[in-house]
Amino acid sequence: GLDALPGANGTAPVEEVAATFTFSRAAAGLRLCYWHDGAGAWRLYPSLGTVAAAVLGPARTVGVPGDREVVRVEGVGVANGDVAFWAQDAAACAAGEAASARADLGGVVAVSRALTFTGAELVFTPAATASGLGLCYRFSTEPYAFFPAVALDVFDV
Repeated sequence: GLDALPGANGTAPVEEVAATFTFSRAAAGLRLCYWHDGAGAWRLYPSLGTVAAAVLGPARTVGVPGDREVVRVEGVGVANGDVAFWAQDAAACAAGEAASARADLGGVVAVSRALTFTGAELVFTPAATASGLGLCYRFSTEPYAFFPAVALDVFDV
């Protein structure tokens, strides 16, 4: 088990182990299954779980300046407390809300109502036209992630 792992310079057992996982798709309800070398078997830890969160839709939203827009985002792990803004590209998203969230496109929008674990509403009123923007979304306290497939165009009519 973990208590058999040596610490720094082989002095003390390790009580914590960190691991990085990369997921190929969004998924909920994931649980840790760990191979214990000494026991020669896999062991499921149902209390150690995670969510591979992602925003999966809608594909494109078209808005009109001055009109209240309600976008129902769909994905895995969306919840009250999440926030988002519309960004031109991944670099603008990575720069964060202070540098990139445009007030004329609704600024930073909080999830106003999580409908389920897989869907929530973003409500905003754009004041300017824009095209080809992607959704920059932050799950809880995680860093922002850019979802270019969830796009916004705002056209004047």
